[in-house]
Amino acid sequence: MYSAGTKPKGLSPITVAVMREVGIDVSAHRSKSVEEFVGEDFDYVITVCDVARAACPRFDRSRRQLHWGVTDPAELEAAGVVSIEAFRAARDEVRVRVEEFIGERMPGRATK
Repeated sequence: MYSAGTKPKGLSPITVAVMREVGIDVSAHRSKSVEEFVGEDFDYVITVCDVARAACPRFDRSRRQLHWGVTDPAELEAAGVVSIEAFRAARDEVRVRVEEFIGERMPGRATK
């Protein structure tokens, strides 16, 4: 699994904090540009915010491209609206969508 953005800005300390709340340490991760992965083969390319969907290059060699319309808390943060609740909401929504995604492709797999 890979993660990248259309306008990487660095890892928000709020992201690190809300992920730590659920036992996931992302502090060593880095913000990557989607351009690093152009030309790669992927089974799925999933955009998770409307800005990314509009700006994401096409990955024509991917099996399928999906879009999950999750509000990007980093966009709110950049606009001067800092809300840890927005980061938590995005984290939780992505978690639910990932669990559903896995469940649809691996019937019988237990998800939380």
